[in-house]
Amino acid sequence: MDHSFLSDTDNDPSPLSAQPWWLIRGGRGRVGGSTFLDYVVQWSRHRGRRVKPLDGDLRSRTLSALYPKTNPSGAAIQDAAEAPDSEDLAAMKAWFGGELDQSVGENVCRAVDFGGGDRVMQEYGGDLKIGEFCERFSLGLIWAFILGPDLEDLQHVVQVLRSGHISGGHILLVLNEGVIRHGQTTTGVFATTAADRAYLALLNDGAQAVIMPRLTCMDILRQRGLGFYEAAAGMKDRDGKRAAPTLQHMTAKWVEKMEIEMEASGAAAWLR
Repeated sequence: MDHSFLSDTDNDPSPLSAQPWWLIRGGRGRVGGSTFLDYVVQWSRHRGRRVKPLDGDLRSRTLSALYPKTNPSGAAIQDAAEAPDSEDLAAMKAWFGGELDQSVGENVCRAVDFGGGDRVMQEYGGDLKIGEFCERFSLGLIWAFILGPDLEDLQHVVQVLRSGHISGGHILLVLNEGVIRHGQTTTGVFATTAADRAYLALLNDGAQAVIMPRLTCMDILRQRGLGFYEAAAGMKDRDGKRAAPTLQHMTAKWVEKMEIEMEASGAAAWLR
């Protein structure tokens, strides 16, 4: 099996000359949005990009846990996750606006998790017109909407897009097989969504879709502090132990599928 994707970044343009981007997660909660953002951060860092996770989901704080400010020795970690002081809307808007200001002129990308809550975008997006802001200051912009198999997930995205608060940038629809119900198989689980007229209309308008496969050992990786690319390459965890060959293989196959999905959808080009 060819695992050259684990180390070969020669085909990617120089991170020093690439456009910084903002990837903002949208959609309902509990559909795996934080997992996709975590993958994007790792995918981009694997290619030499600097990416700062922004954790606006103060109830789960997933990105803050995955990307802490200090290591076990207490030393500061570059591009650690940042979070607002509270869920108060004014605090959220001030935090988000401050990160936008700071990003202008930096070569640091941002991956933003609002935990499925589109409240900040509803209140702030229309006033600021983030798409125009990013275009004016040469920042890439990707809206990533995470979908589970329920049509309500798609209907929520359609409502958000119709509201007019989100404009500009690219639209990425992430169909997450990792949130299917216990006992279900992944075969055909998104068939209803894929056939829905609203979904087809989004694709016709330029949105792109990525299928995120289910990774059954996800919880084990999190418990051991292993990133996807680290586990796939057989690197040691925070306790100095290497992943078992079966864990390496499962993760490597998942990464391989994600790499294919990112390239085929065009998302890879947006995020380079």
